[in-house]
Amino acid sequence: MRSFNLIAAVLPALAVAFDGHLCNGAGGCSMLAEGAASNHPFRCPDGSRQNTMQTQIVSGRNITVGYYEVVSREEFPATCLNGAVPGDADTLALAVSVDGLKNYWFSSGECTDLKVEAVDCYGYYKNPHRYDLCQVVDTNGELCVANPSAGDCERYGDYGRPECVGWTPEQDGQ
Repeated sequence: MRSFNLIAAVLPALAVAFDGHLCNGAGGCSMLAEGAASNHPFRCPDGSRQNTMQTQIVSGRNITVGYYEVVSREEFPATCLNGAVPGDADTLALAVSVDGLKNYWFSSGECTDLKVEAVDCYGYYKNPHRYDLCQVVDTNGELCVANPSAGDCERYGDYGRPECVGWTPEQDGQ
């Protein structure tokens, strides 16, 4: 329940933010698309993991406020989760987690204002964009896989969940 409360408290901060990278540097307001990030934790071939909180709150928050590197189409994964396909004009972005996992996102939207000052995006929604998660890639460059059968400890981590401190996959029989 604590994790749910944390998500509910943080999501409004994730909803809309100014991003100076958008529209070739003109800037704009960004938000995570509905269902943009996986509701499942990721397991990676190198043995690393990324829980739902890390994907949605840490990586997602960094993306919406512009803490990412713009990457080329060649650097971007060839396929995205759930069959999503970035458009030709979309911004391709890379946010690296504290554990070194690469979170690839793409943004789509409108660029109608040539220069947008950092604005309150709740009151002045300029050059609106939305972000979608494409893939999570491990430190060896291999695609991580979403685990829809994860238990709560794997899914949400141990923040606010003392019963999950020291959790290992073997405890869930996975």
